[in-house]
This record gives sequence, structure tokens and C-alpha cells, in this order.
Amino acid sequence: MSLDDINEVIRKYREQAMAEIRGERSLRPKVASYTTLDFLNPARPTLSSLSKDDTKYVINFRLVRWSKLENIVGISASNVLWYNAGKSLGELVVDKGVIKDVDSFIKFVVDQRIGLVDVISESNNKLRIHVYECITCSGIPNVGRVTCYFEGGLIAGVLGRLMGRRAKAIETHCWGTGYSFCGFDVIIE
Repeated sequence: MSLDDINEVIRKYREQAMAEIRGERSLRPKVASYTTLDFLNPARPTLSSLSKDDTKYVINFRLVRWSKLENIVGISASNVLWYNAGKSLGELVVDKGVIKDVDSFIKFVVDQRIGLVDVISESNNKLRIHVYECITCSGIPNVGRVTCYFEGGLIAGVLGRLMGRRAKAIETHCWGTGYSFCGFDVIIE
């Protein structure tokens, strides 16, 4: 799949996301209960087409992500752990020269099968970023909360290092809240 093909997929995902945000497309209803098994059915048509092993890769990641860690340490502590893990990875890949700019970040996220990154808007100190086909949540039920702390930390780590400033990513939309994408507001301090 070429970069142009991926950009076309992202354009279509952006249209769908904006329709959901405007209320023109219904969100999935919240489920009353769920188990780890409910998180093992990824909805990643583009990334799955790039690798026949994508579903196995996602399931392995999710078995760790959705393990009993939340029950042991609590949801808040688990979220902080995942955010810090993503942030550390983001800082490391910039420090090691794997990621040199936003374009190489977008390529890295696809190559590592984390998702498809779309920079929706940017100003001096704020960016809005969508992630489609997210490794953590794409295809999960609406559990009534955002779930993609790893991806938020990764975004904050990469952008903070690239800009030489502190960055914080706050998830605003998620499969876990009924949307078909992850939306992040990134504040650059």
C-alpha cells in the first residue's frame, strides 16, 4: 500500500470522525458489562491488509494491555503506567534518531502497527490529532471511558522531544466512548 493509498484511507476516516463529532453519525451504545475477550476483536482493515499477522500482533498487545493490571493497581494507576510507557518510548525513538519529524512519526506509527495518525489542526501550542485503527481500542465495545493512554503518552513524548518543550496529550474521543477513532488534544508548554 502506497503513502497515497494510506492518505486516502485517512481522508475517509477523517470524514467519518467529523460526522460523529457533529452528531451526524450515531455512536455505538455503552455496554453494561465486558470481559477481556471483548477486547480481542480488532477493527483494523488497513493495517490488517499490510500484514497477515496484524490480528495476532494486536491480540498479543491487548492481552497485556487489558490484563488484570487495572484490578490489581486500579484504573488510574494503570492509566498512568501506560501513558508513561508510551511517553518513554516516544522520547527514546526521537533521542535515537528513529523519528526526526512529524512525517517520520506518522510512518513509525504505521510501521509499528500502532495506528494511522492524522494531524487535524495545529497552532503555536496546541494540536488536535486523531488516531485511526488504534492498537489499544479499535473494535472494542463502548465501555464509557477513554482507553488509549499508551498512544497519548507516545504522542506527547514524540512531540515534546521534537519541539524541545513539554507536551501533554489528553484523549477526548475513543472507541471506548463509542467513537470510531481516538482524538487527542496535545498541549505544548
